[in-house]
Amino acid sequence: MILHTLDNNTAPEVCLSGHVEAWQESAQEQAVDIFALRFVHHATYLAEKSQQTLLALVTIQSRNTQSTVPDVHISIFPCTEARIRELESLPATIESAVCYCQQQAFPRVLISAPLFLSPVHIPKPWGKKFGIPALRRAVRQRLLVKGATCLCHGCWSFCVIASL
Repeated sequence: MILHTLDNNTAPEVCLSGHVEAWQESAQEQAVDIFALRFVHHATYLAEKSQQTLLALVTIQSRNTQSTVPDVHISIFPCTEARIRELESLPATIESAVCYCQQQAFPRVLISAPLFLSPVHIPKPWGKKFGIPALRRAVRQRLLVKGATCLCHGCWSFCVIASL
């Protein structure tokens, strides 16, 4: 398998889009492109601005004979010398790429199609969400205790404290 090492001036997505365009221009039936990318990921979103060398195993194959949009699968994982040797000796077939990812427990993501997400419940340490209906009830109760009147039916934002 071919391993491309990207310099700091080439983004992985630029290299990937170039491979997809080349695949589309070749327009061969049963065309498959399998390669690996080695690149440095700059985590600029972290306070310490760390960087990590990563490998991406990419497969591009025909979705069907009528489509010009290929199926593009990618798996990204940390780079080690052992993994580089494994990828370079890996046969350039879809089956070997799938098998390698399964053996290493690396996820393969189909990036040429929508990714369906599921909601995740995250417990909030500060308590339950305080929504607008609950806020309206709390404001109304507080104002009634202080002798307030509301100008419109149930509208908590236009309340005026009545003078007693």
